[in-house]
Amino acid sequence: MTTAHCLLPTNLMYPILFRILNFPINTYGVFLALAFLGAIFVTVKLAERDGLPRERIYDLCLWLLVSSLVGSKLLMFFTEPEYREHPLQLFSLDFLRSGGVFYGGLIGAIITGYFLMRRWHLPWWKTADACAPGIALGNVLGRLGCFSAGCCWGKPTNLPWAVRFTELGHEVTGVPLVLIEFVRDDPRGDILGLTTLTGLSTSQMIGMVVGVGALIAFVIRWRRANAAELGREVASSPAHV
Repeated sequence: MTTAHCLLPTNLMYPILFRILNFPINTYGVFLALAFLGAIFVTVKLAERDGLPRERIYDLCLWLLVSSLVGSKLLMFFTEPEYREHPLQLFSLDFLRSGGVFYGGLIGAIITGYFLMRRWHLPWWKTADACAPGIALGNVLGRLGCFSAGCCWGKPTNLPWAVRFTELGHEVTGVPLVLIEFVRDDPRGDILGLTTLTGLSTSQMIGMVVGVGALIAFVIRWRRANAAELGREVASSPAHV
């Protein structure tokens, strides 16, 4: 494996922040907790600003948190060969302490959120707008946790801003020291042979579907808003007064 040039010293990578007696406080776990807390705080603040009920949004956030954890674990089960081949690994410490696959968590949260919003009569688009920045913030903090733990690196490189990952990250996360998508060289997740067929990872394929779907929804909403605005202008014009 090509050794990456290290601009940043390896001791800047802190998979473990500190220990309480012999119990390690892992950087990834701390960032994951911050991700969930930050996402809930931002979502509730934005929901309050838009006139949504505070207590109901708190309830929604807690359900979204649980469903995202379950969804991320389920998708990881399907994308990681070792879990499919050895199902008992589902009950291992490595499985429980891993974050899972982000898109699995996103899909799980969206499905759960849809049904809860219908049940609690929360407006879908207004509530989704309040949730979106929190989801983005949570993803950023979660990725920082991955990076600090020595996980989710890319291809070997000699660029001056490269960072050297050490065996300590592997010892903490259980992630093997191979390089991991055509940017990250991630061979995992060949569900139904789609990765072999397309050359895309599971997350890349889901990302493309989500991106196209979001673009279509944006165009539809934008056209409807313009049509509604035009209707109001026509209704208020002197000829219709």
